[in-house]
Amino acid sequence: MGQAETIQIKVPSSLKRALALKAAEQRTTMRALVLKALAEAGYEIADGELHDKRKLQR
Repeated sequence: MGQAETIQIKVPSSLKRALALKAAEQRTTMRALVLKALAEAGYEIADGELHDKRKLQR
């Protein structure tokens, strides 16, 4: 994969809340959830992009 790019989309508030809750439950990010869904839909996503990239807290 190449360099990361930023995209912005508007989604219903209820969807944003649902994604935030799911991300918290799975201890990951909304970004990781969305990329996983895109991979499952057939888009090519590198395995390393499917994980939470935040630094681990000590």
